[in-house]
Amino acid sequence: MTMLQTCLVSYRTFLQRLPPSQYTDFCRWVLQPTNPLLTEFLHLSSLTQMCSLFTYLYGPATNDTDRWDHLCAEFSSLLLYQRYEVVSDNLAMGLALTSAAHGEVVTTFNSMLIDVLTDTAPIALPRLQQIVAAIPWLEQHLAADHYRAIVQAFRPDADLEAWVALSANIVACRDVLSQILHPAANTRIRQTLIARYYAMNTLCSPGVRSIQELLALQTATMLVIPTLEYCVNLWSQIYLDDYTAQHRIATDPKLRMLINDANSLVRCLNDCGPLLLSADAPTIAQHYQRLYQSVPAHDDEDWITWFVRAADRVPHFFRLHKDVAFREFNLLFAAITAEQPIPSVIEQLIVNTQTIAQHYQIILRHFETASQQLSQTPLYSIPVGIITRMVSFHQQLYANHYGDIMGEYAVAAG
Repeated sequence: MTMLQTCLVSYRTFLQRLPPSQYTDFCRWVLQPTNPLLTEFLHLSSLTQMCSLFTYLYGPATNDTDRWDHLCAEFSSLLLYQRYEVVSDNLAMGLALTSAAHGEVVTTFNSMLIDVLTDTAPIALPRLQQIVAAIPWLEQHLAADHYRAIVQAFRPDADLEAWVALSANIVACRDVLSQILHPAANTRIRQTLIARYYAMNTLCSPGVRSIQELLALQTATMLVIPTLEYCVNLWSQIYLDDYTAQHRIATDPKLRMLINDANSLVRCLNDCGPLLLSADAPTIAQHYQRLYQSVPAHDDEDWITWFVRAADRVPHFFRLHKDVAFREFNLLFAAITAEQPIPSVIEQLIVNTQTIAQHYQIILRHFETASQQLSQTPLYSIPVGIITRMVSFHQQLYANHYGDIMGEYAVAAG
């Protein structure tokens, strides 16, 4: 079976661990093999794109059919965790550049995950039910209309419980940690997940931040480090019979540095896209100035409204447009407020983009040199391939518009 087919089997079994609810019933219904809306749901939930990513990452490892089937069966835990991270991440829509009432929901949920990851508290389901009761969480999606249509096909008056989906996020997170056996790898995954949720809570607190502060915070929020540690070490557990070799994979500081670089690169790609990141400083300034000159602002139009209108479907601004339109956090928002006049914002966006592009280009050069050197060690061939393909996949993905199936994870299929 393919990774996606294997994940579907595991997903149906996973639902047995969720509380009785409309949400659980909806998932059972939509995941039926005969459901004509299944393909659309898998795209909207990110699973189709995730399976494409991870199959691509493993490259030649997929040729060992028996071990690949074993890995896919185990890998479903990460896929389900990532699927439900889409739900909790989407709750943060609307929190950047403005204050929103549901910010407390995001920080409370993140704090619950920190408690679970530090073993300081059990899952507080009553508290979870309380904080998300009034949140229209199905509207918090890049393709909300498509998702809503599937829910209405299930039951026109359906009221899917957000707290059940968020509790699934917590359960799946625990499953991921339980699978990685090497103590050093397990600890690194746990610690970087804890750091992610702490950083997300800091981002949700009010304040205008410098580019250096945002870069540190938003790089910490990425899932790339725990994901790559999981991918590399799960491969090691299944494909390598020698514990000494497994230990080298789990502890070599050079591999850790390569993973850190991949995390930084994907952060930049996620926020800026490869076209802006590959440009030099004068060219970056020209892109913004050309946009400002070619699409005049309307009278009394704020910069957010203007940018959403002006930059729609402009390739260099695909990623920035998404985050402005959905009020999601972005590195390029450093030292910018919603109230600033458009010329001032343009100037700051130019400076921020030039800074991040230079940062990206320096790390990319180091990453390419280090990966070439490490790949000369036969034991590291597959792990280095996994790490480098994580970057190349996102270089391709984020060159496309976020509303297109090849430009984002959780979007509509057609």
